[in-house]
Amino acid sequence: MAIIYTDHLEIRLKIRKFPYDYPKIIYNNPDQCYYDEDQQSFISIKKLLYNGKKRKICIAYTFDGLNVKIKTIHPEKEITIKNRIAKGRWVKQ
Repeated sequence: MAIIYTDHLEIRLKIRKFPYDYPKIIYNNPDQCYYDEDQQSFISIKKLLYNGKKRKICIAYTFDGLNVKIKTIHPEKEITIKNRIAKGRWVKQ
């Protein structure tokens, strides 16, 4: 299975100044996994160093045949994660 970085993800990595390997690290060894009912994407979260602090970093991805297509990456606040779970948008995997 290949991990594919979308054009949008490549842009987000540069804009947000994430290390290039973070999406693969998060996908391969997540702390939390969800399915986003609204976006129809899988979500993986891992606490990693970002801007000098340990932060929860979130990736959204889909499966394209045998490949994983990672769409985006961003830091996520704990309250946002809790709200999305409570509202049923994110379902634990």
